[in-house]
Amino acid sequence: EKMFAEPFDPKYPAKAIAKKTGTKPDDIVAIWEVKRDLSADYGTVIHESLEKYLRYAKVLRKIDKNQEREHTAKRWMPEPLGEIVDKFVEASGVTDASSVEVRIKHGNRTGIVDLLLLDLKEFTLYDYKVMPDIKSVKYKVFGKMQKYTVQQNFYREILEDNGYTCKGMFLWNWDGNKWNKIKVPKINVKENL
Repeated sequence: EKMFAEPFDPKYPAKAIAKKTGTKPDDIVAIWEVKRDLSADYGTVIHESLEKYLRYAKVLRKIDKNQEREHTAKRWMPEPLGEIVDKFVEASGVTDASSVEVRIKHGNRTGIVDLLLLDLKEFTLYDYKVMPDIKSVKYKVFGKMQKYTVQQNFYREILEDNGYTCKGMFLWNWDGNKWNKIKVPKINVKENL
C-alpha cells in the first residue's frame, strides 16, 4: 500500500493544532503515536481472537454440544472479544475455517491472508479491519480508492498466479459496534509494480 500512496507528514497538522491550543507540536505527534499503537494492538487482539476461534470452532462446538449448552465464542473468550467474534460469525456466516492467517507465495511475492475461503480452485479473500470506517486514499497510480484495495489485489494476483480463480474480495470492518462487509474492486497491481 505504501508504495502507491502519498506519504503523510503529521508535523503540519500538529503545528496547526499546537498553535490553536498552546501545546507543543511534538506532544501532539506523540499522542497520535500512542493512539496509533493502541489501535494497532486492539486490532491485533481481534485478529487473533477470530483466528483462534475459527480454527478451533468445530472442537469447541462438540464440547458445548456434549455439555448440552448453547455454543458461542463468548463462552470461550474474555469479554468483549467473544461478543465481537460472535458478531462476525453472525454477519459473515463463517462458522469455522482451517484457512485462517494463510501465508501465500508466488515467485518473490508473499503475503498473509486473514481468511481464505477455498472451493476447489476458486477462492474468496476476507481481510479484517478494526477502525471506525474504511477511508479512501489517493493512490499515485490508481487514483482515489478505498484503503487496502492494493493489498487485497496483491494477494488476489498471487493466488491467481498459482492457478486459482477469485470469486471475490471483501474487507470485514469492525466499527466498534458491528461488522460491515465491503466489496473490494479488482485492479491490476502486478503491472504497476
